[in-house]
Order: sequence, then structure tokens, then C-alpha cells
Amino acid sequence: MNLHVLGCSGGIGGSTPSTCVQLTPNILIDAGSGLEQLSLDAMRQVDHILLTHAHMDHISALATFLSNVIGYREQAVRVYAQPATLEVLRKHIFNWQVWPDFTVLPNVEQPIIDMVPLQPGKTFAVENLQVTPITMEHTVPTVGFSIRIDDHHLIYCADTTYNANLIDALNQLPPADQLVIECSFPQSQHEMAMLSKHLTTELLKRFIDQLQYQPKEILVAHLKPNYETAIRAELAELLADYPWRYLEQ
Repeated sequence: MNLHVLGCSGGIGGSTPSTCVQLTPNILIDAGSGLEQLSLDAMRQVDHILLTHAHMDHISALATFLSNVIGYREQAVRVYAQPATLEVLRKHIFNWQVWPDFTVLPNVEQPIIDMVPLQPGKTFAVENLQVTPITMEHTVPTVGFSIRIDDHHLIYCADTTYNANLIDALNQLPPADQLVIECSFPQSQHEMAMLSKHLTTELLKRFIDQLQYQPKEILVAHLKPNYETAIRAELAELLADYPWRYLEQ
């Protein structure tokens, strides 16, 4: 699958904007500041957004994106997320205080956003993609995605720490052609990674070592900008024997 990376950083000021990955011209994963890389015309082609969770670096451009497409589309943009994530959007974003309530605009009958609840483990179709949400281990309810099209299998792991249950879940899936996996911190920040439920460089290697089938390609994402130099140095050594690269623009 040819991923168009609009952003994949774990913050701002790094080598890329924050997370937004384009699977096709009309299907996105997350809506971080990378979404702002699209032109107005390209934004108006987006029909589906798969949200992993409600943290700011994954939703920061969603509200302003909807402002750019309202009035230019007959169909709502479908936003897929866990119920807890959708509730955060309703309560804290589309509340007439932070932003207008786009669940009732331009009118109640035809709002610009259609919030679609998803359930971990339950496969659904997004056009010609078969999408199965996978529970991650993070500080808020978070999912990654197993995405299949034809004979290609992408596993997209969102923000997570090392978790045996997650490893077991991934090992029950067919082998991945591509595995997108985060690495937010260098090993020196192990305590911070544990508190915030992210992966360090050494935890990432441990994660990969526990997979029953090695992916054909490992794509590392979500580097925290202030630790990017240290992470890159450590991964160059730790993952030297693996088929990996950074998920970059």
C-alpha cells in the first residue's frame, strides 16, 4: 500500500507535522496538523477519516478541516472512532465554545460530520478497504487498524506502550506486508514513556522481537521532536538487522 504521509510526528517542530496519513485521496488515518498539507481542493475530496484516539496531535486539524469543506460537499465526512473518542469530540470540540457544533451544521438533517462508532475486533468496510480496529495500550481509549486490500495487509499501530495482549492480538492476524509502529522516546526517557504509555527505542525492539511473523517492512513513526536526534541514533543500532525505515513525507 502506497501511504501518503502528510504528517507522522508526535508533536510540532519536528521533521514532519503531527499525524495524518492518507491511504487514498479520500481516506485518512487521523487528523493532526499534517492534514493542513492538503490543498482546499484535496480536502474537499476526503470522505472518510479513521481516528485512532482523541489526543491533540491526532485531531488538531479536524475542526478547521471541516470548516474548509462545509458548503462544498453534499455528503457528510464520515469520522470513525471508538464511542469514547467521539464523545470527546462532541463534549470538548464541537460544543459552540471551542468550535461550532458541526454535528448539526449546516443543518440537523445533513450535518457535515457523520460520527461512526467502531468496535475493536469488528471488521467494517471503508470503500474497498477491510478495516479491523485493534486495541492499543495508551492513556486514553486508542485503536490501531488492520487494513486489507486485495492481497496486501497493513497493520497500523497507533500510540501504545509495550503490552503482551497487544502482541498476542497481532500474532493472531495474518502476516503484515507493512507494520507502522510508534517510537516516541529514547531509552533515557523510559520513566516518561511508562507514564505516558509510549514506546522507547528498546521497547520497540522488544515489541518487534515478540512478533510471530516479521513484517516485510517496518515503518517507525511518532518520534517526539525534542528527542528525535537521540531516537534516530539508537534505532540505527538497535534495528540494524530489521527491514525498517521511518514513516516520513
